[in-house]
Amino acid sequence: MLALTYEDFDLDKGTVRVTKSLSRIGGRDVVGPPKTRQSYRVVTMPGFLTDEVGDYFSWNEGSNPTDSVLPKVTASTLGKALARGARGAGLRRIRVHDLRHNHASMLIEKGFSVPAIAARLGHSGQEITHRYMHPYSDSDSKIALALDGKL
Repeated sequence: MLALTYEDFDLDKGTVRVTKSLSRIGGRDVVGPPKTRQSYRVVTMPGFLTDEVGDYFSWNEGSNPTDSVLPKVTASTLGKALARGARGAGLRRIRVHDLRHNHASMLIEKGFSVPAIAARLGHSGQEITHRYMHPYSDSDSKIALALDGKL
């Protein structure tokens, strides 16, 4: 996310192209290629996110296409902001990377297939996606309702 530039987004199509990653090496942020071939991908954003990104871009008019979308944000500041938000909402601390786990779990809960989720997350194999998935607390109750024909 921190490696994204303005040219990575196509707001008309509602997509973001993932072609690079950001790593911290020797105390410096270094932009390089993604880890795997599957990490290169185009992800379709939900409409609300496309709208939010469009609003953000309008506040930053005049930026160059190759400029970082989040130039002053580091992994550390992002993690601290997420921790503050969780604390303010009365939730347990969550790491930035945990958002991937939550996203995969939510997509499974909504009935999407493991291969589709693996492609969206840029995983090289479905077994990696399975590691990210966590059942929702009411999953067992929903299974029982479905078996009763009530869901």
